[in-house]
Formats: sequence, C-alpha cells, structure tokens
Amino acid sequence: WLKTLDKYIRAALDDGFTVVLDVHDNISCDKDTENCATKLQLAWDQIASRYKDESNKLLFELLNEPFGKLTPEIWNVLSRSLLKVVRRSNPTRNVVIGPAGYGKLEYLSTLQLPSDDRHIVVAVHYYWPPRFTHQGVEWIPEFAHITGLTFGSDEQQAKIAQDFDQIKAWSKANNRPIFLGEFGAYERSDMASRATYISSITRKAEALGFPWAFWEFENNFAAYDMKRAEWVGPILQALVPKN
Repeated sequence: WLKTLDKYIRAALDDGFTVVLDVHDNISCDKDTENCATKLQLAWDQIASRYKDESNKLLFELLNEPFGKLTPEIWNVLSRSLLKVVRRSNPTRNVVIGPAGYGKLEYLSTLQLPSDDRHIVVAVHYYWPPRFTHQGVEWIPEFAHITGLTFGSDEQQAKIAQDFDQIKAWSKANNRPIFLGEFGAYERSDMASRATYISSITRKAEALGFPWAFWEFENNFAAYDMKRAEWVGPILQALVPKN
C-alpha cells in the first residue's frame, strides 16, 4: 500500500505539484476519539518517517476537517500531540492544520497552535452559502431536496468578501499563512452559477495571497469528466482563466 502511495507522490512531485498528504478519515474520529488519537499517532509516526527526506513541496495535513466529538478543545490537544510525532523526523516540514468544526472560518478563533513552531500552514474550508453549494446532495438530508438556487448577487459577493477579509485579519493577527484547502459547488447547481461561484472564490483567495485546492477533481463536484476524458470547460475557466 505504501509503495503505491510512493508512486503517486513521486509522480506528482516530478510534475511540479505541491502535494498535501492528509489523513481523510475524520468520520471514524468523530465516532471514537480515543481510538482515533492512538491510530493517528501510529500513522503519522510511520508516514513522517517514510517521507522525511522528500522535498519541501510535500506537506503533511494531520487530519481533514475534524468535527463532532473532536471538539476544539480536544483537537487542540490532539493536534499538538500529532505535531510532536511529526517533528521527531521532520523538524522543519510545513504541516497543515485546520480548526475543528469542519475547518470553517467560524472556528478559526478556537485554534491554538504552538507559538514556537513557525512551519505550520492553517487550512480553511469554505462552502458558503451551503444551501447553494450543497443543494441536492444525498448525504445531507436538509439539503437533499433543494433545487434551483443560484449564485451571483451583490449581497452574496459582499458576504464572501467580508468572510475572506476576516480570514486575512486572523492570518495577520496570528502571523500564520492560510491555505484554502477546499471549496466547490455540487453538480445539481446550474453551471453558470457554479462557474460564477468558483471564479469568485478563487479570485478573492488569490487577491489575498491564499493558495487554494478545489474540491474536487472528479465525481460530483467535478472539474474533470472522467467518462469523456476531458475538463469541464466552464469550471476549468473559472479556476484557471485563459487570460
């Protein structure tokens, strides 16, 4: 399994990508925080040691979107413990840590990081307004039957600008770089609204100096159509304009 991971990390780095290697199983951590903590420490000890000699284009993200029983208080303790595990073999590698509460802006103020570790990048995930970005998703009952919502009003644009200014203010106050680790809009939204939303988010992030990662490459938030083996034109243009 790790040899397979080696292959993909090496291919991405050789192609010039910056790679964020993260643990994505946040659901099991919500179910059993104690067992999760034990497994995460063992996993990061193994992963960090294996990739300690890779270039600094490889970053470690301790856990995707901690939530639920992984409260801010518990996550602050656990993330410090995991960071110590990583630092034994990777003293200066950039490590990505997001706040509890699914990495939302509203939880940034709860995040407590060791002041003497300056190789930390703070991840924020952004899906406002969720009734638009997640309309029709089957796994969230309150959004599953929503259809027809659009995006692009002056009020919506102003709200996003305000939110991103808040993120930038936190970044400056805490002297921590920000990584916009996820954003996107589900395929049930109309394409024009999706493209407008995605363009708005990426341009605001770039204007404030936030590197970003789009959710997702393929599947139902897709930038790429696997069946047709081609990019989804409006989404690609929104992410990376031709001009």
